[in-house]
Amino acid sequence: MKLQEMLRGGRTVPGGPKYVVSSVRPEISAVPAFRRSGGLAAVCMVLLALSVLAACTAKTPNREEVLPMDFLSGEFTYMADAAMFRDCATGLRFPVAQTGDYLRTEREYTARSQGVGDPVHVRLRGHIDLMPSAEESQGLVPTLVIDSLLGFDDNQACNPGVMMVGIYVSEDGSGRSVLHLRSDYTCSFQNYGADGSAEHREGRWGLVAEEELVLLLPPSTLTEQMPVLDPDAGSGQGMGPGGANGTASGTAAGAMSGDAVVQSSSVQSGPDEQWLFEVVSEQGVLVRNNGADKSQVFRKEYL
Repeated sequence: MKLQEMLRGGRTVPGGPKYVVSSVRPEISAVPAFRRSGGLAAVCMVLLALSVLAACTAKTPNREEVLPMDFLSGEFTYMADAAMFRDCATGLRFPVAQTGDYLRTEREYTARSQGVGDPVHVRLRGHIDLMPSAEESQGLVPTLVIDSLLGFDDNQACNPGVMMVGIYVSEDGSGRSVLHLRSDYTCSFQNYGADGSAEHREGRWGLVAEEELVLLLPPSTLTEQMPVLDPDAGSGQGMGPGGANGTASGTAAGAMSGDAVVQSSSVQSGPDEQWLFEVVSEQGVLVRNNGADKSQVFRKEYL
């Protein structure tokens, strides 16, 4: 197995550390042969350790760096002086702006296409922006801006059965998590703990690479459900947050028989979080590495 496959992580961080070995050759002619061989072995071990360290550093994601969610793959078509792009991840079609790396994309497409309007699979880095439509009556429309062309592939095509959008669910002994990826590249994450707590977040998602997805989520809103013993159930004098004063909260708790349940919500503070997922599109699976060799598997249940 390749080293990069053994080391889980995000995108390779360019400009990793470089190690320079001095070109000055030490004088070893007076050193006994067995010591020379031992010294050579030690140098080899040091160089090996440095190379492994460099590989680990290059493959370890910088969690403070926000990875660009700009990878797109889909079908590019050109007809009647207008280009269109069908996004494989969402199934949506976008007009293509004639800016950025568009001209190179059009030239390569023309060299590959078999006929007018023939779709060819393309991989690129870009973003969706609101731009004026070719038809004035439509105003501003979502438009693909190609930042960098990665390449065309005549042997690939979009498969509607493995689009990224949909609802993914993960369940284990600690609770149930639901992730909804929407076609406008927004998302929601909900977690229902076994202890009755609930967490909800709204954020954004995107692809970093063909098989790597990232979520950008703000701090969560955590709702805790706490049982409250109510000896005076039905009397309106509950022991809830309203106490025995008969306020609305206390009355609501007292109106329930036995133990009542009240909710308290708190908004967690802090910077946005970035979650990385491995994409197994053919199986409809997203795998999140939570660190310490712990993975959370999300399976698609609904489109």
